[in-house]
Formats: sequence, C-alpha cells, structure tokens
Amino acid sequence: MKKPSDSKNRYDKAKIERQEHVDEILNSPSKKKIVVGGPGTGKTHLFKRILEGKNKTLTLTFVRSLVEDLSLELCGSSDVKTLHSFARHILSSTSKNIKIFPKLPEVIMEDTKLLTNKEIDFRKLFNNMDDQNFYIKLYKKRKDYYGGYYGYSDIIFAIVKYLEKEKSKIPSYDQVVVDEL
Repeated sequence: MKKPSDSKNRYDKAKIERQEHVDEILNSPSKKKIVVGGPGTGKTHLFKRILEGKNKTLTLTFVRSLVEDLSLELCGSSDVKTLHSFARHILSSTSKNIKIFPKLPEVIMEDTKLLTNKEIDFRKLFNNMDDQNFYIKLYKKRKDYYGGYYGYSDIIFAIVKYLEKEKSKIPSYDQVVVDEL
C-alpha cells in the first residue's frame, strides 16, 4: 500500500515536469509552435500562460462544444471561436445575415447529380481552392437558390477569397492559439 507521502511526491514530481515542459514552450524562440497533447494533458493551462500579458488574442477550436469551456477556462483573456464562427463573424461585416447549414454541400451535390448526371465533391473543390472550376459557379447559384446559406467548407472558401481581395480587413492579433485540430 502506498503511503500518502508517496502520492504527494509523485504529484510534486509531475507538477515540476509539467512546468519544465511549459517553460520549454514559452521560452522557445520559434514564432510558430505545434503542441500535441491529448485530453487532460494541460493544453488549456498552457494556453493561459501563452496568452498572459497579451492584449488582443484569438483562440480557435474545431469543436463547437469546447467554445464555452475554453472561454470560461481562459477567463476572458481571449476571444474563443470555432473556425467557422470566426469566418462567419468576418463575413458578417459584408452582409447582415450569414447563415450556416452544415449539410449544404451534400444537398447541392444531390442537386448537381440530378441536373448534370455528375457527382461533384464540392468540399474537395473548396478545400483545394479550385475557384476557376465551373462547378463552383453552379454551387453559388444553388446556394443562392437555398437562401444564401453557407456550408462549412464554402464559408472557409468565402472568407479566404474575401480576405485575398480585402487585405486591409485581415484581423491582427497579438497571439492566436488553435485547439483540437
């Protein structure tokens, strides 16, 4: 049976090791860092330390359910958004009502199959930024037909295209951290 002092020593040792790793990351001269860690490994603790003393920060996550938890954990030290809500926020300056329907590419893919007898993977076209492709124009027509909704892949495509044209609208941050890639 372990003695209470054994557990305390183990915890103290783990705390020291964690701090050594955090210090390595914080003191690294690299401007861009990739930190890999599973759930419960202290990424949010690290984010707090990285964000300390910075004024304008952004934390991006790809998991919607983490936005509220991260916001609370970071105690307001960072604007926390999903990548898609970040894109929606930027595009909202160009249009009043930006709406997202995640399944829109699948719906338009079915439409395209019925209209052209071709199966087009719109997400792949958007992810590859294939803006010269004829089917992107078809997608935009169908998107407008459905009330101007965006899917997840085309809202990212739209924000990239918008910011390529309007470079002055690219937001600037002292620090950006990304969770759950």
